[in-house]
Amino acid sequence: MNKERQSSFELLRIIAQFMIVFYHILYFAVYPASGLSFYKAIWFPLHIGVPIFVFISGYFGIRASVKGFVKLAGMVLILSIPYMVEQVINAFNGLGGAKSLVKLPFFLSYTPFWFIRTYIFLYLLSPVINKFLKDITLVNRIFLLGALLYMSVYIGMLGSDESLKDGKNVVTFMLFYTIGDTLRYYKTKWDGLNINKTLCAFLLFNALVVAVFSYMGFGRIADAIWLRVFFAYCSPVLLINAIVFYIIIGKLNFHSRIINKIGKSSLAMYMVHGTFLFSLINPAVMYLYNLNDNIFFVLLNVFIITLITVIACAIIYWMLTPIWNIIAIIGEKTQNNIEARLLSLQR
Repeated sequence: MNKERQSSFELLRIIAQFMIVFYHILYFAVYPASGLSFYKAIWFPLHIGVPIFVFISGYFGIRASVKGFVKLAGMVLILSIPYMVEQVINAFNGLGGAKSLVKLPFFLSYTPFWFIRTYIFLYLLSPVINKFLKDITLVNRIFLLGALLYMSVYIGMLGSDESLKDGKNVVTFMLFYTIGDTLRYYKTKWDGLNINKTLCAFLLFNALVVAVFSYMGFGRIADAIWLRVFFAYCSPVLLINAIVFYIIIGKLNFHSRIINKIGKSSLAMYMVHGTFLFSLINPAVMYLYNLNDNIFFVLLNVFIITLITVIACAIIYWMLTPIWNIIAIIGEKTQNNIEARLLSLQR
């Protein structure tokens, strides 16, 4: 599978993380403070960040290895240190208890970052998925997509299975991954789409959804429709919205070393902003919100703070490059040792 970095898809990674940060600020700070329906309705166009990120993984294919897993786990460990320190401080202040300290060494299973935990599941399963997708027939591809859509979208949206209802699970990630591979396989088909018309349709549809829910508000029925049809990761409308946006940006043809370099730090953007969201970002947002709660002013401030956060996360990632190099060396040696042991067992 092609692993060459293409700037359009690196831009997609950056935009996806930008959307995630922007959404989290609205979700955890602005909407609870204001209660305005608009600040909840605008979650819809922003919530496509996670599907897009996994689409890209499926498009290029995850090349799982011992070395890669050690690198991924090492990155999670290093970027989790601020969270761990916070937990230790809270425990000594009587806020977390000894139980929270016992969990700290199990940073992969007890991580507060659900995306990381679920993505690692996908990473471990990717060799099997890749093997199947490599030589898949059209009938088998349709069957696989149908089966995953049934489990993720149909059961997740209409069923009562608590593990599937919000789409934050490995089944939905497998669906996203397969869709990404399918978009790669049929790229010549969507390459012919008119990007201007597609973009206009995307913007009009998202503006309509935001306007309707901003006007209607979120009563019991409207909120139930919102959660199941428009918001959850297993939502068919959200899924289509993510695919359309993916195609719009994916059709761009350009090369930028800066974009490619920033795109490499996208996973760090997710973890670093999550670590500092409550302690630094949200207080800054709320300070500005209390100065002026005008919608335009609030959105502008959130946009600027999100942009600063994304840039800061990229800088932190590159400052830690020596550590990433050490982890890569450890991963290389671990893989070589395992391969040597397996080879000796075969003799």
